[in-house]
Amino acid sequence: MENITNIRFRLASIEQEKSTLNIQDIDVDNFDDKQLKFQYKIETLIQMSKNTILVKPSIRYLYEEKTLLESSVVLNFSIDNLSAAIVVDKENQTINTKVDVLPTFVSTAYDTLRGIVYVRSSEVFLSKYPTPMIKVETLVQKNGITIED
Repeated sequence: MENITNIRFRLASIEQEKSTLNIQDIDVDNFDDKQLKFQYKIETLIQMSKNTILVKPSIRYLYEEKTLLESSVVLNFSIDNLSAAIVVDKENQTINTKVDVLPTFVSTAYDTLRGIVYVRSSEVFLSKYPTPMIKVETLVQKNGITIED
C-alpha cells in the first residue's frame, strides 16, 4: 500500500434509511434474553466520479423468529480526489487502497447506527440490550463493497 500524506475527507451527511420497532406482542415479564439474536450487515458503495463513499450499516433484533427492531442508516463521506486514495482494477476486480479510509468509515457508520438504536430503544425494554460492539476488523471483513464509475 502506497502512502499519501494529504487526503482530505469529511462526513457530508447522515440519513436514517429504516427504523422499525415491533414489540407490542412481547410479554416483557417472560422475556428470555437467550432467545434474542442480532443480525448485522455493512454495505459500502464507492462512487468514483462523485468522490463519495456511502456506508450503510443495518441491524436487526430477532426474538423467536420475529423481528423486534430493525434499523439502517447511510453515511455519505466526501473525499477530495478519491482516485488518489483508491484505484480500481476492473480487469482483476480488485481495489488498491493507497489510503485505507474504509476502516474509519465503516467504524464511524456502525457506531452511528449503535447510537440511533440506543435512542430508538431507550424508552422500551430493549434498552437493556444495546447493539453489540464488533471489532473494526470484523466489520471491514464482512463489508460488501460495490463500485460505481
